[in-house]
Amino acid sequence: MDKTFKIGDLIKFPDSGYLAVILDIATEYNTTNATLWISGDYNGPIPTYMSMGMLKRRAVIMSEVPSANR
Repeated sequence: MDKTFKIGDLIKFPDSGYLAVILDIATEYNTTNATLWISGDYNGPIPTYMSMGMLKRRAVIMSEVPSANR
């Protein structure tokens, strides 16, 4: 099953345990990237960015935004 990430979804990275919220999804130069706000003891830049391909491989959706708000 293909994961469909949307703006506002709460996601988790099982390998690290980090939680993140998707702030934006944009396509530029044939690559779709997500802007993420990561919570917890994360030492990288906030917000941070990740390709949609990497996001689909590494993250799971914990809570989706209701369809009416998308």
